[in-house]
Amino acid sequence: MDAAPTAPPAASADDEIVYESMPCIRIYKNRVERYFGSEFGDVLRDRGRAYYDRLTSSGWRGEAEIWQAPEKGHTFHLLEPHCDAAIAQDKVISGFLNR
Repeated sequence: MDAAPTAPPAASADDEIVYESMPCIRIYKNRVERYFGSEFGDVLRDRGRAYYDRLTSSGWRGEAEIWQAPEKGHTFHLLEPHCDAAIAQDKVISGFLNR
């Protein structure tokens, strides 16, 4: 069996990704508004959204969820594990995994 894509591919009109054949039934995609120390923050954030949008509109029959921590950067939950956004993120992830 071929492995399913594990990282969001670059979204372009020329991509020929066959999402319908992905063997997984659920995908959770976490996004952040900012990437600390990177001028590529918007590109990475937008790629994550593009991956989610293409997946959910592709005919793939699984369940996908996307969540974004407002005003937070990449790995914020490691630096501020008790902040409201980190607690909210933990609840979203655990809720998704426990369904």
